[in-house]
Amino acid sequence: MILLPNCPNIKIPINKVKAILIIKSARNTQIKNAISKLRNIYPKAKLYLLASNKFKEEFKECEIISYPDKKKLHPLWLGKKTWKYIRNLRLDMTVICYNHSTEWGPTYLWVEIIALFSKARWIAQFWKKETNNYLNRFKLTLFLLIKFKYWIVNQYYKFKALREISQYTGENIKIVSKKIKESAKNAVDSWEENLPKTDKEIKDWYSKTDIYIYQLMRRCGYYPGSRLEWLSEILRYCQGKKVLDYGCGVGHLGIELIKHGFEVTNADVPGRTFNFVKWRYQKKGLLTKFVELNDKFSLSETYDVILCTDVLEHIPNPIDTLRLLSKHLKGDGILLIKMGEEENEECPLHLDAINKSNYFSIMEELGFQQITKESSEDMWKLLAWKKKAE
Repeated sequence: MILLPNCPNIKIPINKVKAILIIKSARNTQIKNAISKLRNIYPKAKLYLLASNKFKEEFKECEIISYPDKKKLHPLWLGKKTWKYIRNLRLDMTVICYNHSTEWGPTYLWVEIIALFSKARWIAQFWKKETNNYLNRFKLTLFLLIKFKYWIVNQYYKFKALREISQYTGENIKIVSKKIKESAKNAVDSWEENLPKTDKEIKDWYSKTDIYIYQLMRRCGYYPGSRLEWLSEILRYCQGKKVLDYGCGVGHLGIELIKHGFEVTNADVPGRTFNFVKWRYQKKGLLTKFVELNDKFSLSETYDVILCTDVLEHIPNPIDTLRLLSKHLKGDGILLIKMGEEENEECPLHLDAINKSNYFSIMEELGFQQITKESSEDMWKLLAWKKKAE
């Protein structure tokens, strides 16, 4: 297993920070949180925000350094004048804002390159974890070293994923790479073209598409930002031997749990992605059980642990699913749930049946008690639930 090292957070004297560039690489609310935290720590610093022209009115407390509205943030699209202006600011710190709870998400490559070439003495990372906001600051040289190590790890696991899909589909690795890069967009396009609404229509869509083979394999590996970063936390709660991975995706978690000695049952809708999962297990020589979640709901056993990671937001009737999972959980068993972000324009596949306003009350009504260590009110975190004693 290859993991990136934890990095020390350095404190920078207030009087040494006079100019800060914030890169708008997250949602507006997170950017505002970052501005507020920076203003509290460095009250006299001049704040600059690298953002699209359309945000000028929303962030009046910062001087906006703009780039064209119709283009995504990319070092080459900033233009020579913008780059010259940024580098002449004599920045003390450049801040990268991350949407996700982990700061090393693989989608921030271009943003991090902009930060590295901004000529700032320190690079800071701002991200939200649970209900708190975190600002980690690094010397430029240390940040560069860390990112290089991450890049090596990421490339290693990316090659493994490419090769595995290529062996299964018979496609050239270049074609596989292109499909992985375009998988998120292709999933949204296909969803909007078909617009499935009923439970049957949604199951049919997931059964027929092969896009999720490419999209989920993109997150293969142990680097933070991948699904397997939850593995160590899952192992803390795995008591007993029998584990159900409900909505197993491409089998990342189940494969690792079997290696740790657990008996794993993989459950998902039948179709092209599930066929790929079965092939992966066979190729690796791992013994497991498979349950196809058809209209009859084929679960028949009870389990010590049930995993339900990034699943409930894809289901139109998640409360019914939770009730059924509860029936197949042993009396002292643990249900581990990880929810994906709410439905938005970029992610219409995530339905809004369970959201921040009702998630915890639903679990309470269904007779579950949260046993997560350091109990959390952040629904986007991996949370552990246990049936309340009757």
